[in-house]
Amino acid sequence: MLNIKIYPRKLKGKIVPPPSKSILHRCIICASLSKGISIIKNVSFSDDIVATIKAMETLGASIIRQKDQIIVKGIDIDNNNNNSDNIVINCNESGSTIRFLLPIITLFKGNFEIKTEGNLINRPLNIYYEIFDREGINYVKDGKSIFIQSEKKISSGKYKIKGDISSQFITGLLFVLPLLNSDSEIEIYGELQSKSYVDLTINVMENFGVYVDNKDYKSFKIKGGQRYTPTEFKVETDYSQAAFFIVARALGNDLEVQSLNRYTNQGDGKIVEIVDIFEKKMNDFRKNKSSREDIIIDGSQIPDIVPIISLMMSFYDGITIIKDVGRLMIKESNRLKAIVIELNSLGVDIKVEEENSKYNLKINGKNSILDGGLELSSHLDHRIAMMLAISATMCKSPIIINNAECVSKSYPDFWKEYERLGGVIDVCNMGKKL
Repeated sequence: MLNIKIYPRKLKGKIVPPPSKSILHRCIICASLSKGISIIKNVSFSDDIVATIKAMETLGASIIRQKDQIIVKGIDIDNNNNNSDNIVINCNESGSTIRFLLPIITLFKGNFEIKTEGNLINRPLNIYYEIFDREGINYVKDGKSIFIQSEKKISSGKYKIKGDISSQFITGLLFVLPLLNSDSEIEIYGELQSKSYVDLTINVMENFGVYVDNKDYKSFKIKGGQRYTPTEFKVETDYSQAAFFIVARALGNDLEVQSLNRYTNQGDGKIVEIVDIFEKKMNDFRKNKSSREDIIIDGSQIPDIVPIISLMMSFYDGITIIKDVGRLMIKESNRLKAIVIELNSLGVDIKVEEENSKYNLKINGKNSILDGGLELSSHLDHRIAMMLAISATMCKSPIIINNAECVSKSYPDFWKEYERLGGVIDVCNMGKKL
């Protein structure tokens, strides 16, 4: 357990955030399902990425880890004879790993135990359970594990999926359906959330020689009989992680965030547009004190950056509504609750409101420094911990963040980089007074 005390210091310098975790998960899987050798460059070994690497190694891929790249010798799917009595895969706390993996497991014969840590077992998986029930694939959920008896592949055909569930379920199916003998279709009913993550999946698959026909996000048509082909792929910088430093810069820290792809397909690239809106509205208010227009942000497509956006908008002289953020309740923590609790503790006027069965965040911001001088919880959630780290640069007094080690889930070097940029951190004991 790592509890740290952060002093109120501005950050200064150049920062290159880590590679996109979302893209990297997808590359590892596509490379592992390719017959041949792929090279994936610009790799960071966060806890989630290591979980996916180990999972694909367990299924038969050979993955050599080097300093900032991996060399992947993929599995010969057509001649896969894996039929072990007990195959154990630990997904740790990685939602991407487990949701991508469960359909892939059906390509292999054997008895599987899928282990989880933290809150992962409680995050929704019902879409796959329903598919397994329909396909006659035996599974048992017991404690923090799922036991699966895989004797046949899932069937090709039509899959009807609700659009308001995690796009990770759609990605999991997209990985497998092209490898089946016949054509398939995923039909979406309702509005598809997190479209950009499906775009990332399709883009990575195309780089590995597998194609999906996207019919305006209402359906995805997949030709059967396709095969992944090995390739060399360089992973671009992660906007989800860059967002913390982009916001820090907007809040007065002297930072230059480098190596960002301006033309990214990452949905969290929208942080640039949101920061531009924040800065323009702040400038308008400085020129005209009576100008306090509400800012409305759609949070449904960008759940991972809602915490840092919430912090930024707490300094806007007006009201911000971040709409449709209910999915944050089923992340590593109840992230919606965590945002409100911790920002309230810092003196921010923020609350959750329900409208037409959807949840919104309402922030009544004010452009004033935060008091600090208190102990805060990461809620064992990497994005909450990093949000609080940036809040420390806007406080009068130090803050303590409990369980700060949770950043390793996505950004193992975050605290090292924070200190390199001028942040001052002390390790402390639980309950130490400020």
